[in-house]
Amino acid sequence: MTDFTKDEIAKLRPEPGKEIFLWDAKETGFGVRAYNSIKSGKVLLSYVIQYREPNDNRKTRRMKIGTDRLSIAQARNKAKALLTSVELGENPVEKRQARGKAPTLKDLMDRYLDEYAKEHKKASSVKTDKINIRCQILAHIKPSKKVADVGRKDVDRMRANLKATPGAFNRARAVLSKAMGLAEEWELRPQNSNPCRYVKEYKLESRERFLSSTEFAALGEALAESQRTATESPLSIAAIRLLIFLGARRGEILNLKWEEVDMERGIIMLPDSKTGKKPLFLNPPAIEVINGLKSVKNNPYVIPGEKEGQPLYDLKGPWNRIRKAAGLEGVRIHDLRHSFASVGAMGGAPLQMISKMLGHANIATTEKYSHLANDPVRAANDAIGNQIAAAMNSSKETAEIIDPSSKKGA
Repeated sequence: MTDFTKDEIAKLRPEPGKEIFLWDAKETGFGVRAYNSIKSGKVLLSYVIQYREPNDNRKTRRMKIGTDRLSIAQARNKAKALLTSVELGENPVEKRQARGKAPTLKDLMDRYLDEYAKEHKKASSVKTDKINIRCQILAHIKPSKKVADVGRKDVDRMRANLKATPGAFNRARAVLSKAMGLAEEWELRPQNSNPCRYVKEYKLESRERFLSSTEFAALGEALAESQRTATESPLSIAAIRLLIFLGARRGEILNLKWEEVDMERGIIMLPDSKTGKKPLFLNPPAIEVINGLKSVKNNPYVIPGEKEGQPLYDLKGPWNRIRKAAGLEGVRIHDLRHSFASVGAMGGAPLQMISKMLGHANIATTEKYSHLANDPVRAANDAIGNQIAAAMNSSKETAEIIDPSSKKGA
């Protein structure tokens, strides 16, 4: 053993392909390894520690702790900390080996898909999750990064990188947050360490669009014209009409099977909607549409596609053409569902009832239509406004606003 100096270390000259060690006199178990590389012809230096395992085996372990890019003082301090941990019962070599085997972010996302998403989500949602994982999460956070090392800074960086597509970030954050929560359950991360916790979603402008009575009329004319001129498939027109009259999701109508339709009871029982098993109540206009459809041999779907046994898979083209003909620029097919709910809210239907018709899992989702509902506050506001308007447009003899400060009318 000797006191380490740059000069002492520089004197180490092992034979080609061989190694020699120089041990520190100040810190027992701390040394430097010199290896003469045959390939490069250079002497490669690295700092090491050597200790006996803190168990009954007492096996000697040696571990590299850095290269000669570290100063002697830096290497000695690092060695001291590690050797102290041995005295406290830790095994630095085993700890490093375990860390090397620790799951990466890519491993976690694969496990999330296999053990969670495929079991608890619909196939379409799993497909969307895969896209979010591949195109957003793993594209902006290093896939090989250890699960335990993913931190808030990584999520912040992903957020900044996806600033131009805030909706994409919000969806990816939701998937990553769920996966990190599962990592805690699976003991891959410390409890309450979710890196998404304090990274806020982007606030998005509401894309909800409600059709007015005039727009509904224009849409009706466009559908009737498409039917008269046969510019669109009768099946596409029927599907759009059902979306209008039932407030259903696009997939619920396109994947609807005849066996799920009970015309006698006036109900459709969807076995697997977005929120699980769900009834759709048929109203007279929807019944009329369904009565105008015929079942196709070897095809179980109410809206059959061109391929045998398959449903109509897309309404994008027909809807865009009909929408343009009706002058409904920017209206999405999903806005028909919002419009169904808005008509119900403005007509006085309770939000609980609208929630049930739409199949919302949580009434909080339906509350976005609450501002459209006819409630006592709105009625009182209308009455006050009407009284004021009447007073402004009539003589004092025919209409009078009571002065709250007067005793009259008390």
